[in-house]
Amino acid sequence: MGAYLAKPETKKTSYDKNNDVVKVGVSEMQGWRVSMEDAHSCTLDYDDNLSLFAVFDGHGGAEVSTYAAENLPQFLKTMDEYKNGNLKDCLLNGFLQFDEKLISDEVLDKLREMAGMNESNPNDSEICALRDEAEIPIEELKAKLQQGGYSVTNIDDVEDDDEEYKPEIDENAECSSVGKDEEKGKEIEKKAAKKSVKVSQEKIEKESTVNGESKDDVENGADDQDEEEEEDDDDEENSDENENDDDEDEEENQCHDGDEVGYDSGTTAIVALLNKNKLIVANVGDSRCVLCRNGIAIDMSVDHKPDDEKELKRIQNAGGKVTAEGRVNGGLNLSRAFGDHRYKGKADLGPDEQQITAFPDVKETEISDADKFMVLACDGIWNVLTSQEVVDFVSERLEAQSDSENVSLSAICEELLDSCLASDTSGDGTGCDNMTAIIVLLSDAKNFIHKGKRKAEHASETSEVKKLKSE
Repeated sequence: MGAYLAKPETKKTSYDKNNDVVKVGVSEMQGWRVSMEDAHSCTLDYDDNLSLFAVFDGHGGAEVSTYAAENLPQFLKTMDEYKNGNLKDCLLNGFLQFDEKLISDEVLDKLREMAGMNESNPNDSEICALRDEAEIPIEELKAKLQQGGYSVTNIDDVEDDDEEYKPEIDENAECSSVGKDEEKGKEIEKKAAKKSVKVSQEKIEKESTVNGESKDDVENGADDQDEEEEEDDDDEENSDENENDDDEDEEENQCHDGDEVGYDSGTTAIVALLNKNKLIVANVGDSRCVLCRNGIAIDMSVDHKPDDEKELKRIQNAGGKVTAEGRVNGGLNLSRAFGDHRYKGKADLGPDEQQITAFPDVKETEISDADKFMVLACDGIWNVLTSQEVVDFVSERLEAQSDSENVSLSAICEELLDSCLASDTSGDGTGCDNMTAIIVLLSDAKNFIHKGKRKAEHASETSEVKKLKSE
């Protein structure tokens, strides 16, 4: 469900845009979440007679969603399919190629920078572990080593200037990769290595114990065992090795709690290309695009959830599991996304066959006068309202503003976000997520925008005609 603030952040970033074809309103709000991980792209003049709109809902950090919003639109233009005018294949292949690019050295460095991580000191977690170990009293560490099956007979040979070594570490220092100083990290590492238990491999000899006897004792009595018992032991050892291999395979399929950008973070993507009178929508994840056609909500995307039959089959074929709560290996609650490469490591499978894939579903439709507007939004909206409820919500407010010369779509977006915001966090998380919404007024936009103006002009013309007739 994630961590929440004591009170929601309701300040919004909103704006309106328009050209000769469409009018657009956008608003985004952090809400109850401790950080904002949504991002979006809105380019009315993406190319000749072509507009692009997109929403990205990040998880595990904002770096992948932000990077996608800033770079995916231009990346798509580099595709051969785009240059040949094949927009559908451009989206299908472009999503996969863009996702692969996310784990290139160049982009990973950029993602780390965006996440605020110190690239020069990637082993901060090891330094933290050394720090913790350095603060353990010698006698406690000795007992710990003995419990672990290590010989510590020469523990007195360890440098021990004080009975308990307390390294000089800033109590306010954080064990994280954000804002670290490389030299300070190295200094901590040196102190921890020097003052903690310096027992060499020669002084720490791991011993296997059988019925309380040492390894040497067991070896001395090994001649008394017959060959059949030795073969049984070998079989048992091989069995243990196979079990370990199975455990490793199982761990490989589990959700990792690491913090490597691009591997433990990712984003959904809903991308809409409006090309003259054709709408092409591609999506991965559970952000959604809905078209209003004669007042009816038409879903232009499919939410990708792990427990859906098609998604579940792919996940299981790739060695993954879906929990009763609908999470892949107990982690992600969606089945397609950019990033999340921890779930994409099966070398014998294609990128569209992995547990989590960036292969999109793509839908196309012809735009006519029956199509009034479309809404792109993250699941912070769709978890609260259905597609039809959102269409009704926007339609009612467009009608209410029809007499105004200046329709504010961003104001409608803001009202939509406020209506979806939960009053508290005591529930199941509905209404507590980041929220982003884009409303795009389509071919009939001028009928909405200028309806009031035309009414006034018509009334004025009628008055003039009556006046002329009376004269």
